[in-house]
Parts: sequence; C-alpha cells; structure tokens
Amino acid sequence: MVNTAYAGFEALDRFFAVVGRGLREFADGEHYFDMIAGDALFEFLYYFPGWPKSILGRANLMDAYSGYGKNIVIHRGDWLAVHPARDGRVVTLEYEVHGTIVKTGHRYPTR
Repeated sequence: MVNTAYAGFEALDRFFAVVGRGLREFADGEHYFDMIAGDALFEFLYYFPGWPKSILGRANLMDAYSGYGKNIVIHRGDWLAVHPARDGRVVTLEYEVHGTIVKTGHRYPTR
C-alpha cells in the first residue's frame, strides 16, 4: 500500500531506494522518511544556491525535498558505500544518483 504522506515525492524514489539499502541494518521503516529520526541532522558538503548547509529534523527535510520533482527526476541510484561510525550513532553513505533536469532535459548525475 502506498503511503499518502509521501505523495509528491515520487521523483526521488530511486534516491530513497539506494539510501534505504544503505540504512536497512541501522534503521527501521519501509520508506526513506520512516527511517529518519524526527531530530536527525543532515549536513551537506556541497553548496547549491538556495539549499541549506544543514537541515535539522525529518519534517524540515521533507519540506526541503517538497517540489523536487518539478526540477529534477531521479532515474537510478547506485554505487552505494556504507560507512558506520564505531559508536553506531552515525552512518555516512556514499552513492551516485542519475536523473534528468526537467526544464532542459539534460542529464543530472551526482554523487
């Protein structure tokens, strides 16, 4: 059954799938957002104009991702590497995603 709480995020399904594979032994939940703690901290090593350097909390992350599909659609996620910290409280994921920029039709590869 599709969780209607996540309707509108379908453009990110392949991203959610690759990250979900990386988190499956560390977090519970069927969907990416279900795996994220309400007070999780996301820190981004890259800079995009208008995108924050960090996001605190699942609700804020969902808000940041809302409307993503109007700009970029992810078609594939791969090259997953999982790096858990020794204390088990932090997991660093490396992955690649490949998609299309909606406005131009250009490829969108990132890692």
